Amino acid sequence: MLDFTKLNMDEIQAYCKSDKAIINFQLLPSFMIIQEIAIILASYGVTEFSAEDVKELFTALDMHNEKGRSIIPSRKKITGVLETQPRNSIITLTEKRRIFTVTKFDDSGYRCEIERLVASRHSQNTFH
Repeated sequence: MLDFTKLNMDEIQAYCKSDKAIINFQLLPSFMIIQEIAIILASYGVTEFSAEDVKELFTALDMHNEKGRSIIPSRKKITGVLETQPRNSIITLTEKRRIFTVTKFDDSGYRCEIERLVASRHSQNTFH
C-alpha cells in the first residue's frame, strides 16, 4: 500500500490538475500519464511500488479526461506500460514479483514545474 505521507499531495494535484500547469493531463495518452506518475513517486523517494499503488494515486488525484471521464487505468494497463519503458526513457524500472523498482529517473521537469506553480500560487495565493 502506498505511503501517502511521503508525498506532497498539494504539489502533485497542482502538477496534474492545475489549469496553470504546462502539461495538460487531460490531453495526454494514458501511457504518458502513467510514466509521469512513476516519476512523481520516485521524486518523493517512493522508488518501489506496485501497479496497485499507481492506481491508488490515480484514484486519490481524481483526474478526468477532456470528456469528463475518470482517468484510472487498470492494473494490467499500468503494468504493461511500466514493463515496456524504453531504455532511453526519463525513468528506468525493473520489475520483480509485481513490484517495480526505479533504477534511474530524471525529475527535473517535474521539480521545475512545481517551483513555477508554487511561485504562481504565492503571487495569487491559490493552485487553481
